[in-house]
Amino acid sequence: MHTVTPSVLLTRALLADAAVSACAGVLQLTNTERLVAALELPRLLLIGTGEFMLVYAAALVWMATRARLWSAVVKFIVLGNLAWAGASL
Repeated sequence: MHTVTPSVLLTRALLADAAVSACAGVLQLTNTERLVAALELPRLLLIGTGEFMLVYAAALVWMATRARLWSAVVKFIVLGNLAWAGASL
């Protein structure tokens, strides 16, 4: 597989994505009932995505500390973020 050396921009983007994802996960898990009432989303959806966001954030932090990354994984993260944003609309 093709690998890339992460630039400072990519490393900062991964860390920023991790921070926002972790905050969203914590928000969803600590305020589930309020969000269910406000957003009219299923409780289990909010819990499941909140847990996913915390695991995802940890994976991003781990990746941000690597000297080399698989380019396919970086592309997958970019596409995943675009899909998540689109689905959120």
